[in-house]
Amino acid sequence: MKPWIKSVHINELWNDRYPWRELFMLLRDAKFDRYTFCEVAESKEPERFLAWYRALWVELNRSCS
Repeated sequence: MKPWIKSVHINELWNDRYPWRELFMLLRDAKFDRYTFCEVAESKEPERFLAWYRALWVELNRSCS
């Protein structure tokens, strides 16, 4: 399916029941170099929230090798 993946829609990145590291590893292995979209509720502190969200995304996307 990798030739057809154009973007990845992510919600509930904090949900530890979903295998986020596995997803990011598969995307990395597929040489995915496009966007992942984040679906979140409105925040009263959007810049602060997105900084936190980005840090979580980076950590989950980190290679564990």
